[in-house]
Amino acid sequence: MGADDYLAKPFSSRELLARARAVMRRTQHTPPQTQNRRYSFEAFVIDIDARGLSVGGTNAVTLTSGEFELLVCFVQRPRRVLTRDQILDWTRGRSADPFDRTVDMLISRLRKKLEGASPGSNLINTPSATAVICSPLM
Repeated sequence: MGADDYLAKPFSSRELLARARAVMRRTQHTPPQTQNRRYSFEAFVIDIDARGLSVGGTNAVTLTSGEFELLVCFVQRPRRVLTRDQILDWTRGRSADPFDRTVDMLISRLRKKLEGASPGSNLINTPSATAVICSPLM
């Protein structure tokens, strides 16, 4: 579950301090991980850390929080068929109700915004009522 160490009762305070110092030594020397969290696809550039989407590097596209999370979900899983349940799990961290249309509405709004920003881009395909393919996202 993520624990580094444990002590069973009864324990001495010296043992507790020694183990705490050992954990601190192990964690202080790890360099911070820097990860490129920018993705580009078609004419778009998405910066996950700044929570921004731009077209051609200049024009910003305004997205709601839900639309942005949905786009990040698609960008991180390119060319995959995703079900509504998977999308809701990855974007909201919950399972869907049988009649939940949240994903459908988010996809519709996101499509309109992407099409308005870059006409002719067909980035999100819906082959059936329950799956979404994120085609040329890289």
